[in-house]
This record gives sequence, C-alpha cells and structure tokens, in this order.
Amino acid sequence: MDYHTMCPECKNELNLERDALVKGDVVECEQCGMTLEVTEIDAQGNFNTVIVEEEK
Repeated sequence: MDYHTMCPECKNELNLERDALVKGDVVECEQCGMTLEVTEIDAQGNFNTVIVEEEK
C-alpha cells in the first residue's frame, strides 16, 4: 500500500511504499531530515505525523 503525507517542517510530500504502516512508526523526511512519528492513518493511506527530532 502507498501512504502519503506532507512534512510539517518543509512541506515536502512524503510517499511511502510499505506493506504496513502503524501508529507509532517513525519515518524521516528525505528532503529536510526531520524525524516524524506517525500519529494517525486513514483508510485511503493518508497519515498524520508529529515532529520527533529536528535535523542537527
């Protein structure tokens, strides 16, 4: 399944191809390096995140 969201820091569109994505998974924005935690996933594959760690 493809999962989609937008990075809250740089507004880059994140598209993930994974077998599964669950609440609590951690992903990284390939554009700005921000570490993001998945907080919600809907049936269409859209997901929300919160910033866990900023790129140093």
